[in-house]
Amino acid sequence: MSGCCIHNARRFRTMADRDGRNLLDGTLSVLIAEGLFPLTAMISAAYLTRRLDPADYGTLILCVSIVVWIQWSITTLFSRATIKFVRQADDWRPIGQTVLRQELLFGVIAAVGLMALAVPVARLLHAPALVGALGLLAIDIPIFCAANAHQVILVGLGGFRGRAIASAARWIIRLVLIIVLVEFGFGLHGALIGLIGASVAELAVYRCFVRPSLSGREGFPVREMLGYVAPLFVFSMSMRLFDRTDVLMLTLPALGGSMDRAGVFGAAQQVALLPALFTGAFAPLLLSTLSNQLSNGRPEAARLIARQGLRVAILLVPIAALVAALANTTVHVVFGTQFDAAGPLLAVLFLGSCARVVVGIGATILTAIGRPRLCTWIGLPMWLTLIAAELVMIPRFGTIGGAIATTTVACLGAIVTLLFVDRAWALRPPAGAAVRSAAVSVLVFAVASALPDAGLWLLPNYLIGASVIGLAFLGLGEFNPAERSLLRSALGRLVQPSSLASEVV
Repeated sequence: MSGCCIHNARRFRTMADRDGRNLLDGTLSVLIAEGLFPLTAMISAAYLTRRLDPADYGTLILCVSIVVWIQWSITTLFSRATIKFVRQADDWRPIGQTVLRQELLFGVIAAVGLMALAVPVARLLHAPALVGALGLLAIDIPIFCAANAHQVILVGLGGFRGRAIASAARWIIRLVLIIVLVEFGFGLHGALIGLIGASVAELAVYRCFVRPSLSGREGFPVREMLGYVAPLFVFSMSMRLFDRTDVLMLTLPALGGSMDRAGVFGAAQQVALLPALFTGAFAPLLLSTLSNQLSNGRPEAARLIARQGLRVAILLVPIAALVAALANTTVHVVFGTQFDAAGPLLAVLFLGSCARVVVGIGATILTAIGRPRLCTWIGLPMWLTLIAAELVMIPRFGTIGGAIATTTVACLGAIVTLLFVDRAWALRPPAGAAVRSAAVSVLVFAVASALPDAGLWLLPNYLIGASVIGLAFLGLGEFNPAERSLLRSALGRLVQPSSLASEVV
């Protein structure tokens, strides 16, 4: 009997290691691809601010903000539920057809509605140029929604590298089109057409990997997904509002806020939200992997992978300590002397963002095991609690009070998430990893604080700090030989040419 248990344990670990390898490979690929976004965004912003006058650039930013909010709201409805249902289906095509139709339908309705409301919105904001800009960029909404439908279907099928390739293509083509069209004299409208062209290109790349059909009779009723769509939409919207509530409240005169305060806080928040890139890359892939294991009757292998996911989130804490130690120099170099007050805010907010990673991974696990309603009881109370905390902290302590409130609520949310995951699946994060992460955090903070704080030293300081974190974890035995081999293999596969035919469906 004991021999059988040992054999099963080894088999589950082998399955978990194999899927863990695919998950790590996919996560690294997507992270690298999504890492192009801040780089290309910075280049395009530097270019456009030199080619467009302030009024046109302001119109562009406002227009993009409105359209992106609409796009994000639509795609959030179906993304996580689609990944889970596709991964667990014997035939993904009926689900893919239904999701593509629904996202396109919502996208077309939103585009038509935005075109109809462009004039009143422009009048409300006293921005006449916004009429034409919104009418043009509204075309991007259904295209973006169609691309997102392909993306989540591909991730559900395990096509992680295809997802990375499409994202990389989007950001590179977006930058090239914007520069070319603006250089040819199309100005603001050229930049907007560049954004639309990037969505078209992304959709075309996804069609090379997966081809859901629009024609034919729907074979999968939407109502079967509602049990996941509704609670996950509430969770995602709550988290989106959580990210912006503090800045908004810092603009309210009744709380002693101002645009200057909000600007300083927003600068710190831009850097502090970088861990969201990891969550965006990792969570969908983790959901796909866990759903695959559970649908194939391998709950123990799924449990091992989920536990490692929580462990990864815990191991991010030393990075927060490193950023805290270098926060003042980081803000000074990135934003200039006028934003020096954002340094302490960054030190506090980055820890809160790492806590949000725990919330995101925990919500992914709850979704995979069929408990999406628990996600609502995490996200919505977090947002409402943040509002109450900001109402107390901002009038008394200003911007640093807002940062402390945000991070405190995020940490409480992470604790509640871990309790929910443990109650729903008897799954706890490894205590040893938490202790080692805390020890490494203290070490790297001490080392980074002793380094020179001149601006030219910023990048070397981060490299030194990252090396300290890696060597400390190795020295403490955090990574076993199999994990070290797994990481080396995944990094090697990223730079080796490989056939993509196996991902085309």
